[in-house]
Amino acid sequence: MKEKREIKFRGLSTTTKTFIYGSLVNNMWTHSEHSKSPTGQKVCEIITGNYDGDCWEDAIIEHSNMETVVFESVGQFTGLTDKNGVDVYEDDLIEFFYDGQYWSGVVSFKEGSFYINVDEIISMFRWYDYSEREVIGNIHQNPELL
Repeated sequence: MKEKREIKFRGLSTTTKTFIYGSLVNNMWTHSEHSKSPTGQKVCEIITGNYDGDCWEDAIIEHSNMETVVFESVGQFTGLTDKNGVDVYEDDLIEFFYDGQYWSGVVSFKEGSFYINVDEIISMFRWYDYSEREVIGNIHQNPELL
């Protein structure tokens, strides 16, 4: 039987600067009627919680369960967890053990797969190449770890 993968996103709230988790509504608007962002600023909305309406348009109309998030901070869940059970998202900083030593890199999506980008030019590690992976931060809240 085919296993379903969980598709969810996160983004930094434009008001609280904390991550909001849920379903991405879009990433193309430069303004939203219910957003407090000025016209011309790229915005995304995330439906939070377990929205049970017929479609995401209902959430927009109701303005409930919707959060405006920073466009550049939106990342998708990889479907994997680290050694502590923490969900791994795009733009997370990961530390992992590979080939006898510890490495760190940024989770990115390229050519249809999630990778840990260790070196922009050379190294892209596949998920199954290493063990002991751990989320140590993300590029949006912990740029000093890069």
